[in-house]
Amino acid sequence: MTVFFNINKALLVIIVSFIFTPLISQNVSILGVTDTIFNQKTIYLNSFTDFVSLTKLTESVDTINDQGHFTLKAQINEITPVTLNIDNVFGNFYLEPNTSYTVYFSKPDSTINPDLKSDIAIQLISISSNTNDINFQISLFNKQHNLFFENQEEYLTPKKITQKIDSFTTFCRNIYSNHPSDFLKNYIKYTIANLYSSSTANKKMLAKYFINNSPILYNNKDYMRFIKSYYFGYLMSKSTAAWGQHINDLHKINQYQTLKSALKNDSTLKNDTLKELIILTNMMELYYNPSFHKPHIQSIVEQIYHSTSYYKNKQIAHHFINYINLLQPNSVAPNAVMLDYKNNQVQLNSFIGKYIYLNFFSTTSPTSLKEMMNLKTLFNKYHKQLTIISVCLDNTFEVYQQFVKNNSDIKWPVFYQTPQARSAYNIISASAYFLIDKNFYLLYSPAIAPSEGIDKKLNAILFPKKNN
Repeated sequence: MTVFFNINKALLVIIVSFIFTPLISQNVSILGVTDTIFNQKTIYLNSFTDFVSLTKLTESVDTINDQGHFTLKAQINEITPVTLNIDNVFGNFYLEPNTSYTVYFSKPDSTINPDLKSDIAIQLISISSNTNDINFQISLFNKQHNLFFENQEEYLTPKKITQKIDSFTTFCRNIYSNHPSDFLKNYIKYTIANLYSSSTANKKMLAKYFINNSPILYNNKDYMRFIKSYYFGYLMSKSTAAWGQHINDLHKINQYQTLKSALKNDSTLKNDTLKELIILTNMMELYYNPSFHKPHIQSIVEQIYHSTSYYKNKQIAHHFINYINLLQPNSVAPNAVMLDYKNNQVQLNSFIGKYIYLNFFSTTSPTSLKEMMNLKTLFNKYHKQLTIISVCLDNTFEVYQQFVKNNSDIKWPVFYQTPQARSAYNIISASAYFLIDKNFYLLYSPAIAPSEGIDKKLNAILFPKKNN
């Protein structure tokens, strides 16, 4: 394999100067049109605070009018990957500073059944004759990539796959090595890196060409995807003997510094900034591994946050801490904005004062509908001490209204979801439950469903036995 191409070395000088020079955000506007199925829906323009935690940052919001038109604006200072989101439908796009766009937000393929459990990707079409636009350039490269690797009828051995990627690398180097856009060249470089990563176990080769002596591209999602893939399970693979002792007992000693010292002999982690970044990405992996104690992992991330001198690592640590604290029992419950039957906004925190049993449901889920009968029993038993709130997750407001109309015997509030509410409670399925105390702190997060025995827990909480 040969080196793809060198990114302009002057970039390093520019990066250093940016540390001391305030970045001036520039205006970006998007005039868009979409299919009439999205009329009167809310469209969001989201960027990412980083590509490790993947925390979304809403840049702009608009309501699509009856002609399917919308307008979005942003302030950016560099080429920025963004998504346009309508409910669970999204399209990827790139924004360049001081640029105006006209885009078409296409509707989902008719063969796709919209499912609240997953996001649906659509194609965003830029209506522009500017062939220098980064979206046009990336789209052109992606077509070349797809043409190069399509129609592979014969079985390819790992060796032949690597040879195929080598040929594609040479093809790209011949076309793009003198291209003026460093962003595009890095996009291509790490697209190729991800191809190699999925086809070879030769870690030394990957490190030589894509990690060693390469800048850390925090704002390049393809670079970060490659780095996370390359170091995936890195600390877990070391968690034997002395390594395991370091990871699991860090709370007894100077945890982060001990772990950092233990990595000093890794030749791919000579860069302290990268070393710290990899520790962060692996802490996020280990946090959800039942073999590791969550408070220990959280402690390491908090130490990085307080001690690091690298702004981007501090930002990533901060977002992860916020995320893991957000829905933790005994933390403040996230507020949620919901819609009532008349399309008026309702704030979840307006119900502070009584315990809240929060239920997200979908009329498309038989399980959710069966639980409604059990919720009626809970309401009759605890309505003086407990507020039950149900939030409908269906795709259209009209379906929600029809449900409320057809179920007038439901005596507790039933609201309609907003993207903010789903995001605040990390809703990824057709039903979820949370129990919030009188002071708006999460008591059970998540809580169990009515059929799973929440009645006993509520009885113990709302009617505690008194000591004689």
